Amino acid sequence: MEQQNNEFSPIDFEAEQQPEQQPAAQEVKKPKKKKGMSWLLGIIAGAAVVALAVLCVSIFAPDWFNRVFKSTPLTRADETVMTIGGYPISVMEYNHYLYPVRMEYEGDDPTYWKTHLEEGENIKNQALEMFRDNCAMLQWAKDVGIELTDEEREEVRQTIEQVKSSYETEADFYAALEENYLTVELYQKIYEDSMIYNKLYEYVFTQSDMKEVTDEELAAYAEENGYLGAKHILFATTGDETADAEKLALAEDVLAQLQAGADFDTLMMEYTEDPGITYYPSGYTFTDGEMVAEFEQAVKELGVGEMSGIVQSPNGYHIILRVAPDTTTMTDGVIQQRAAAKIDEYREAMQVEYGRGYDLITLDQTFWNYPAAADETPAQEDAAQNGSSETQETEEQTQDAA
Repeated sequence: MEQQNNEFSPIDFEAEQQPEQQPAAQEVKKPKKKKGMSWLLGIIAGAAVVALAVLCVSIFAPDWFNRVFKSTPLTRADETVMTIGGYPISVMEYNHYLYPVRMEYEGDDPTYWKTHLEEGENIKNQALEMFRDNCAMLQWAKDVGIELTDEEREEVRQTIEQVKSSYETEADFYAALEENYLTVELYQKIYEDSMIYNKLYEYVFTQSDMKEVTDEELAAYAEENGYLGAKHILFATTGDETADAEKLALAEDVLAQLQAGADFDTLMMEYTEDPGITYYPSGYTFTDGEMVAEFEQAVKELGVGEMSGIVQSPNGYHIILRVAPDTTTMTDGVIQQRAAAKIDEYREAMQVEYGRGYDLITLDQTFWNYPAAADETPAQEDAAQNGSSETQETEEQTQDAA
């Protein structure tokens, strides 16, 4: 069910490479996994590609970007909004990570957050947890000696230069950075961090002591996650009454042969109409929700080694033999659970300190108006701006009088 893949990608690197299991001829859901390293890396690593994608999109949709961002210019982009275990998170980086989430919820309604303030607070909390995961992995990587080489940093620099060259002018490139809450330095940091996560992932699976998994651990993982194993003979139906009756009669005949002592595998290879038999001759390993309900329920009612009668599903008639799940395919899952636990250890040990103004952040239009200077409150800033406007008006009046 799970395959190791050391290539870093924002796409789920646990994606199945084999055809999906389809004993019941329906789309099969991916295995339900507990929060693990793959989930963490997938969320955070995607930021590097998001940074690239939003820059490319801004080339073709400047009006949309201007509507969203230019109306509320960011101030003090380098100010620290929070520090996690000594790792500073700038206002710019914080806003950049929340940008795609905000757009997903907001759509074409920039006033959305004014009536969904509680939802905005939940998203702020999700951002905090993501940054905690981020910093935990960076610290773990540092502790095991993972770092980038000069050549790898140069590779990142060249990638950014390629993106820059895709714009008509250099000014357009820097405008796109600003619109997406990025600087060249932050853009490079996001890419470099993603490379470190990739190295950490490879380390966990190939070098750390986590890679050694016992049969007992695999069995425990299978039980904990509700994995089941089953072979079956499918007699597919089409809805044609006469043809379906003939399939049922054939199923009854094959069942009688099996009950008389015929070999299940032999008859399965001869009669089954499940195309997945080519890829899963030893049976399917699955968990809740991955098979049609009738098939799954029938398997749960059997003990390992027991055979069902005729089970009808929307896809036909099944004769099912329950087998032990194939735990050899679950090694990655066990390793990922260990990695997730390790990340949690780092998270708990890293203190979060909030910068000035964090509590003022909301996801409505004031979200971006982070206080402009460390020694000024928002009220002081407004007063200063009003005072400046009044002074300018007085000077203009004096000039007119002269």
